Amino acid sequence: MQTTAVLQLSKVVSPAVWQAFQEWQKSGGHESFSFWILLRPSTGIISTKHENARIVDLRLAARRNGAEETLHSFDLYHPGVSYIPYRGTIHVDVLKPDHISSALRPSTLGDTTIRNLKEAWIAKDAPPPASRFAGYGMFTEWRLTLEPDQLNKSLNEVVLQIAYRYTPAQADATSEAGESFILRPVGTDLTIEGSTLNALGGQKQLQDKLLRWRSSRETNIPPLSFAAEIEGHQ
Repeated sequence: MQTTAVLQLSKVVSPAVWQAFQEWQKSGGHESFSFWILLRPSTGIISTKHENARIVDLRLAARRNGAEETLHSFDLYHPGVSYIPYRGTIHVDVLKPDHISSALRPSTLGDTTIRNLKEAWIAKDAPPPASRFAGYGMFTEWRLTLEPDQLNKSLNEVVLQIAYRYTPAQADATSEAGESFILRPVGTDLTIEGSTLNALGGQKQLQDKLLRWRSSRETNIPPLSFAAEIEGHQ
């Protein structure tokens, strides 16, 4: 198990988007502000030797005057569709869309926490996962919505860190590392609309290959059993 570096939102989104956010902070309006955060495999936030990476836990916080503070009035949304680099090819994985409205701070993601997360991830009879995004891919277009509360109007930065499991590059797909990915059952069919794929940069061949994902009651799902290959897509 590994963690990404602590990502600063002001460095991930474009300068224009961050400026718009700062203008929102200064305004007296009561509307929320939404960031669309596109994390691509090419951004280099994890090693290229870490393939088939899956989220184990996600930490999110505000920084104000140099101090990390817990975010409260927010919603972080994962569309369920994510890009999965594996064996030299980019795949697309589809799970049920999900969101969170609370999260622990990145500063709490220490060595002991990482060890406990690893043990819980491997255990077949583990308690509920640390994050609702456990098993999801990190490379997708996230949406972070901030409500106009006092902290969100005065913070200087939003920081994000992800703990993840992965398959070592060139590892056998049937090895222990490859089989350790546990995806939660959804219980219903999920139709993927073309607009969702287009929002992630998908092309028509992607839509033709992946229109429906059928859930499974299995708790130990092969890591790429619900992935569709995107040929030539980066």
